[in-house]
Amino acid sequence: MNPRRRLLSAALPLLLLAAGLVIAQPDAEKPLPFQAGAAVVDRAPSSFPVRVNGMFTERTADAVVDPLTARALALADGRTTLVLCVVDSCMVPRGILDEAKTKASQATGVPVDRMLISATHTHTAPSSM
Repeated sequence: MNPRRRLLSAALPLLLLAAGLVIAQPDAEKPLPFQAGAAVVDRAPSSFPVRVNGMFTERTADAVVDPLTARALALADGRTTLVLCVVDSCMVPRGILDEAKTKASQATGVPVDRMLISATHTHTAPSSM
C-alpha cells in the first residue's frame, strides 16, 4: 500500500474510534459528564523495502525494528469534543491530514477545527511525501 494511503488508513480509523468513544447525547436534566476515549493502531509497513525519511541521502528499510503507531485521544465535556492524533512519521502532508479530518468529521460530527494530527518526526519511519 502506498505510504500516503497507509497514513490515512491509520489516522482515519483512530479519529473515528476515539471520537466515537466520547460522543453522547447528554440528558438535559443531568450534569454533563467528562468523557475520554483512546486508541492505538500499528501502522508499520508489511511489505519491503520502503523509502525512509531523514538524513540527506535516500535510504530504505527492509524490516520493522520498532513499532510504528498512530495514537488518538478524544476528550469531551458534554459541550465540546476534541480529538488529538499522533502518527509515528517524519512528517505528514497537509492533504492527507485534511482528508482524514474531513472524513472523521463527516462520520462523527466532531468539527475539523476540533481535531489535531501531528507527527513524531522520526527519521526512521517510511516516507509519506
